[in-house]
Amino acid sequence: MEFTKNLSQFDAEILDWEPQDSILVSFAEPGQHYIGGSYITLEDTYLQGQIIIESKDSIYVSASAQLDNVILKSEVIYIQKGFVGNAQFFASERIVLEEQVLLKYPSVLGLIETQIPNEHSAEILIGAKSQVLGSVFAISEAPNFRMPVQISIDKDAEVDGLVYCQGRTQLKGTVNGNLYTQKFYLETPSSKYENHLLDAKILNSLPSDFVSVSLFDNSNTLTQIAWLN
Repeated sequence: MEFTKNLSQFDAEILDWEPQDSILVSFAEPGQHYIGGSYITLEDTYLQGQIIIESKDSIYVSASAQLDNVILKSEVIYIQKGFVGNAQFFASERIVLEEQVLLKYPSVLGLIETQIPNEHSAEILIGAKSQVLGSVFAISEAPNFRMPVQISIDKDAEVDGLVYCQGRTQLKGTVNGNLYTQKFYLETPSSKYENHLLDAKILNSLPSDFVSVSLFDNSNTLTQIAWLN
């Protein structure tokens, strides 16, 4: 997908990551691209603006972190229960939202599998009573029909916007907007099912000015999502 390639073309100064109380970078200035080692924890920090935080292994986002329009990249991203923020999260293996996470508009959860999986499917897990306002997608550059990419939306969780999965989707909560998936799956304590839904809701009641990531439109038409300072 063309827009994912733009992440590697981010016009920014490359810096080593060190924990900081706050970083603010205007979108009118050159960006800052921080790269850390195997594990990054974002805790008691405020990050705003044209910033990328990248880890070679995993990023843990604490509920005490404050993120505003920043980008996170890693193999695994884990977001703690109770976190509230606005960001774009891109991972190659796993994104986990615990319960009661709120990702404000226009946030993105993007899973881009880059190699054939060895033991487990790459996946996005959205915990119970969490809400994502924006876009959620899972794609693979090396699809494996035995272990397809997955998205799971737990009970009472909600995505307002776009959900796109190149593999399997488990929906126990609500999608308000558009949902595209190759197939559904359902796991219960007693069994596993394909192409089953249980207590799921798919609605179409978004406001007219709600804009999601353009995964399919290759035109040059631009639509305003948000003002950036």
